[in-house]
Amino acid sequence: MKFRYQRIFFKAISLFALCALPFALSSSPASAYLPPPERILAKTLKTLPSGTFLQARGNLEFIPPEPSAPGIVVSFRFYLAIPNQIRFELFAPAYAKGLTIVVIKNNLLLSAKDPELAGVIGQDLPNLFPALFSPFISEGIKALRTGLETQGLDVAQIGLEHFEREIVYRIGNPETGWPGFWVNKDNFFPRRLELSREKPIRIDYLKYRFLENSSAWPAEIDLYSGGKPWVQIRFYSIQLVPVFPPGFFSFK
Repeated sequence: MKFRYQRIFFKAISLFALCALPFALSSSPASAYLPPPERILAKTLKTLPSGTFLQARGNLEFIPPEPSAPGIVVSFRFYLAIPNQIRFELFAPAYAKGLTIVVIKNNLLLSAKDPELAGVIGQDLPNLFPALFSPFISEGIKALRTGLETQGLDVAQIGLEHFEREIVYRIGNPETGWPGFWVNKDNFFPRRLELSREKPIRIDYLKYRFLENSSAWPAEIDLYSGGKPWVQIRFYSIQLVPVFPPGFFSFK
């Protein structure tokens, strides 16, 4: 009698497992429907500021390679005219003149008003600005796709990944694993951009804030170089403005 009940019990468990299996598979990220990358890029652009003028303030911190070494923190003013124009003004107490960086249509202009501060900042970070902000300043899907392809991404490939507690689409070659563009599966916010450099660069877009026009902007951007923390960008105030004066994104 005892063995008979055991057989009945194990049959019940097996039947339950077989019934539950389809539901488990259907809820697994690996079996989820994968839309075409073009559709994901289109929905991503709809969540971000478009045809607007944005200004922000914040701090930028360089993380030292050695934990015991002091980091370098500078304040910044950030101005964005979508599409394709950025003005990034950096300030630090020890450098009175500051430093202005302008990006126009993926071209980088650097005004070394304070050569010492320019030396502290270096060229690696400014050179990344066109790629770093490319998801937010591209004029349409074609421009965004071209920008990602320029960074070596295979925009025809797509898969699923986990980003913190989120499920994200990852655009890029799944076999090489790098580079890639990660987009939240539900709200389509950009989450990560991986770039192939001498030292691989990883950019995480965090803590999005909604703006007055219901678009979103990341309040925090973390950069990693060679797998190690490199730069943290923190936006403390973000707002839309009507317009910038003529010539604001050029140097006189």
